[in-house]
Amino acid sequence: MQSADENVEELVSKAEAEWTKRYEAGPSRLRWTELPVQVGDDAPDAELTDLQGETRSLSEFWSEQPTVVMFWRHFGCNCGIERAGRLAAEYDDYRDAGAQVVVVTQAEPTRSAEYVERRGIECPVLCDPGRETYDAFGLLDYDLPQVFQGAPDEFLALDSEAGAGLAADRREMGQNMVDNPWQQAGEFLVDTDGRIQVSHRYQYCEDYPDPGVFLTALRMLE
Repeated sequence: MQSADENVEELVSKAEAEWTKRYEAGPSRLRWTELPVQVGDDAPDAELTDLQGETRSLSEFWSEQPTVVMFWRHFGCNCGIERAGRLAAEYDDYRDAGAQVVVVTQAEPTRSAEYVERRGIECPVLCDPGRETYDAFGLLDYDLPQVFQGAPDEFLALDSEAGAGLAADRREMGQNMVDNPWQQAGEFLVDTDGRIQVSHRYQYCEDYPDPGVFLTALRMLE
């Protein structure tokens, strides 16, 4: 019988292979083919899997209270670690303002649960390994400067050895390079009528939104 640790290792290995393939291929979704959802639009609903393997809909959260939906980068990105720290500092403010926070990840429940425990994420987490919900919210691929700002030229050339070296370094740090390295992050405030009140699509990896924008919008909903 396969242990939970072995299962995580197998899933991480597959996700690392996807990262390598996508890194070497480069970003592909750089333009919207139609206007993405924006403030005032109905938020796209989706049925996703939670950390316990249960199917949950996004709308069940925002039907009860305004919800900040956070679309996470891949788990090997340093910005995810920093975002987790920022979320820990901001979480009580969101809750005191009457909002729920839900994180959506690229990973399946097993890897997501391990990451959540390691990074101390307290809010509900849903899993979208196919990234259909990312697409529905208009989140594209980053281009090279948005991910590798200030990086050596070999990364801008998508050099395979440079990518392998980066993956090896991060693996030693316990930050395996996994999933889609180009996936854009984003955060959206959805009111109890299911309409988007704040839309923040990160323009680069560390483009974290000011929580004051969301908190002010929440006050306006009262």
